[in-house]
Amino acid sequence: MSALKTSTTGQYLAMLALAAAGGAAFAIGVGPVAGVVVFAYLAAFASLLHFGRRRSQALEVAGGLGDERTQALNLRTSAAVANVMAVVLPAWWLVTVAAGDVDDTLTAVCALFGATYLAAAAVTARRG
Repeated sequence: MSALKTSTTGQYLAMLALAAAGGAAFAIGVGPVAGVVVFAYLAAFASLLHFGRRRSQALEVAGGLGDERTQALNLRTSAAVANVMAVVLPAWWLVTVAAGDVDDTLTAVCALFGATYLAAAAVTARRG
């Protein structure tokens, strides 16, 4: 089972499972045609990531699997994305507050992001 977590095949199967879940959610909430369309787009994107990693270093790094260099680049990429989201989410939330239309979902996402970020920092600091 752990081989599936650290293999490109396991990663691809997980992405296809998410595509199926997304398609099912849209089929239930919007309709069967929307479900098929969403599944098709997500499965195509998963296929692009999976098969493109052989031809694109960027896609290989995004996958995070491979040698130590690829894993380190993936870690740096993830940190950069987290830093962007740490600015974008609160800024977006503040715009909705200033507009008088506080979005409860966005508030919850910001709170979850902040709490998760702090918890991860605490765990990392303890291990480091």
